[in-house]
Amino acid sequence: AQSEYLPTLLPQYLVLHPEMNIDLHEAESSEIVDALTQGIASLGLVSSFFNTRHLQTKEFASDPLVLICPVTHELAHYKELNLVDALSYGFIGLKSHHSLQQSI
Repeated sequence: AQSEYLPTLLPQYLVLHPEMNIDLHEAESSEIVDALTQGIASLGLVSSFFNTRHLQTKEFASDPLVLICPVTHELAHYKELNLVDALSYGFIGLKSHHSLQQSI
């Protein structure tokens, strides 16, 4: 969210609200949930895979996962599939510390 959505949205918001001061930090979703729970942060953007039941949440953006594979792969003929359908195959994902990779 910080690199994809906020660079466009934040400048527009700050032009409309010049009295606002935003102190933005990048962190993993688990760290953000902890900071919100402890009252260290006021707002955060986290992956929906994390337990936030004790926090008030609103959907910020829809960001579906896509599977990329060769056209000859068994899964290539599916128009849509669940992540569980791909787990029996080896695949390359994000770095291990990335919140989405931790969720997978």
